[in-house]
Amino acid sequence: MNIEQLQYMCAISQHKSITKAAESLYVTQQTVSKAIHRLEKELGFQLLVRNYNGIILTENGKLFVERAQVILEQIQDLYYITSPEEASLSGTVTVYCSSYFIYRVASKMLTYFSKHYPKVKLHFKEELAKNIVSLVSDENRLGFITTLENRIGSDETTVLLKNLEKHEMFVDELLVLVAKQHPLVQNAEIAVQELGNYPIVIDNLPGIETAFLQEYNTELSVLMYSSSLSPCIDNVRHNATLAFITKSVLAHYTLPDDVIALPLSPKCKAKSYLFTEKIINQIE
Repeated sequence: MNIEQLQYMCAISQHKSITKAAESLYVTQQTVSKAIHRLEKELGFQLLVRNYNGIILTENGKLFVERAQVILEQIQDLYYITSPEEASLSGTVTVYCSSYFIYRVASKMLTYFSKHYPKVKLHFKEELAKNIVSLVSDENRLGFITTLENRIGSDETTVLLKNLEKHEMFVDELLVLVAKQHPLVQNAEIAVQELGNYPIVIDNLPGIETAFLQEYNTELSVLMYSSSLSPCIDNVRHNATLAFITKSVLAHYTLPDDVIALPLSPKCKAKSYLFTEKIINQIE
């Protein structure tokens, strides 16, 4: 049993559908189905029942989700253990972010706040990237957005971002996964404009299609969205598609022999920021 299986079950309970749960978590339906099947086999009882109305939780399934939600909340609370040098600021801040962020990236932010602001508790709320900037502008809230070359979404959104205080969390370089037999491999790097000629898998950059269109006049043909690297690589190997990967992820992952990662030309930087109207000093 692992944390992802707990998250999958909670998402299925919320959406009443494996497909919608998978979409909300930026993973494939097959990934969720296999994880739940393994979980049921490990537990020795059924968690879900599928019928014409969709997905129904068994009584054991309902009890499992109830306890899983408590466990996930407790895991989040671990990041708020007070350090010896306590910051004076305290309170709760709402963080608007994508579902991918909630399930995959939130721990990084929790670690950051537990170190710098141990008395501040974060409340994560899923929201579309295009709506985050306006929500942050209205009240004392935080928004987390990963941008491509400092752009995301429409020109209006980009302007709004410039009017907010931003705090850079980390910077990464965007690379492209390609199969060794792919025609693009003959080059040492891939021209950004070439990306529009092939289907591509996107895993963790909301609004990246708009950013590529605005920044490089390149329209991406997105085959699928996935936050899991395995289906990205499988598609690259067998379906002649491309996939994005960041340099930091690649540093901790060994690619199969028939797949390589190539840099883009010009180089594309993915920057993750916290956005707020006035950060922290308004927390009560």
